Amino acid sequence: MLARALDRDPDIATLVERLVIVGGARHEPGDASAAAEFHFYCDPLAARQVLRCGAPITLLPLDVTRKLVLSPADLLQLPSAESKVGRFLRQVVPHAIAPTAGRYGIEGVYLNDVVGVAAVAERSAFTTKPIFVDVETRGELTRGATVFDGRWACKAKPNIDLVTALDLTAVRAFIQRTLAGASTSA
Repeated sequence: MLARALDRDPDIATLVERLVIVGGARHEPGDASAAAEFHFYCDPLAARQVLRCGAPITLLPLDVTRKLVLSPADLLQLPSAESKVGRFLRQVVPHAIAPTAGRYGIEGVYLNDVVGVAAVAERSAFTTKPIFVDVETRGELTRGATVFDGRWACKAKPNIDLVTALDLTAVRAFIQRTLAGASTSA
């Protein structure tokens, strides 16, 4: 959707403080293909357009977002089953764990998009590195793959801040605070 907005008004990129994007994969295999992460695979032209738009961008690839896993043991940490939030999560989360275990061989579910929200709310919990990134748009086997040019002598100016690490304890604390607040107000 942002790419469509940029088509209509490219100056939108100058109006945002920062874009936080959950997408791409650096060292991890993709989740939509061997090389591509789902969000970039679905519309690689739009992903490329956004990465090149000139706005300040923080990119959270699968390498980072897959570090946060909600395991069956974490279900015990959820808000009380008496609250709407607690009831909802206890109904939904167990159904997400089985497919993740079957596909990725882990006992739990990745919380990729939750990591994206945490990157906005708890910026200090994330370590970034400026780097140039592009998206493969046409490859038969690599369509949607992110290409990180930081290991070689790259002449391209960095266009994103790549999240390379996160403070998992701080992110989990953020989630707990958020859920606790939601369960008391619901």
